[in-house]
Amino acid sequence: MTARFHTQNYTNLTDAISNRVFVPYDALLNDFEGVCNRIGSLLKVEWPIPMVDARANIAAFIRSDLRHHQASGDSLSSLDVVDGFVNQILASIERLERDPCDEQAMRTLSSLREELDNPPIRFVDATFDEFADRQARHAEIFRSHVGQIQQDAEMKSVQLTQAQQEIELKSAQLAQALRDAGVMSDQLHHLQAALQTETMKLEEVQRQQFQSLNDLAAAEARADMLEKGLNEILSSFSWRATRLMRVLGSFLGGPATEDPRSSAK
Repeated sequence: MTARFHTQNYTNLTDAISNRVFVPYDALLNDFEGVCNRIGSLLKVEWPIPMVDARANIAAFIRSDLRHHQASGDSLSSLDVVDGFVNQILASIERLERDPCDEQAMRTLSSLREELDNPPIRFVDATFDEFADRQARHAEIFRSHVGQIQQDAEMKSVQLTQAQQEIELKSAQLAQALRDAGVMSDQLHHLQAALQTETMKLEEVQRQQFQSLNDLAAAEARADMLEKGLNEILSSFSWRATRLMRVLGSFLGGPATEDPRSSAK
């Protein structure tokens, strides 16, 4: 704005385009060669060093990666927070870029400059509406954030309540499972005791069966021994010699001595 103010005396309606050119900084960084050619063409300037020879040195100096502030005119105009006199300045400069003798744009910039150059109260008057609007927007954004935070807090509270209910349910289920496990443990102990008793009874029956088998084997062995002894007696000479006497005794009415083996049968 200051440069425009101090160069406005060099502008007239007949040769304004040849006396002054407005160049956006973004355009200079993006295409310095095109900007320089445009300046030379509009102002009819013959550069002391041809662009072909100066291109390398200029490119090494004018570099977008060395830029400190990245707020371009397009980005500022796209932001809702930039309003009021800032937008007016940007719009007026863009109009002067297209037409350096745009009188409406120059009058707007002169009016804004006068307001900004007056005492502080004038600066406040010039910027208060924008400041108030910006603060109102910030407050609205803050209220929106607070509302979102409250919604999130309510949702988290509901989720926490549900989690607590779930924990209580799981705790009740765990307690019931522990009680059931205790009952099953008691039942298991009773079953183990009963099994031990039955095992002892089975062992006693097996012992008695084993004893009976031993007794039977001893009885069979004794019977075999007696039968063997009886066979020896019956086959002896004295038993055969007295057989006739036993037969006669039976005829005379006396008791007859029978063959022990026949009586045994």
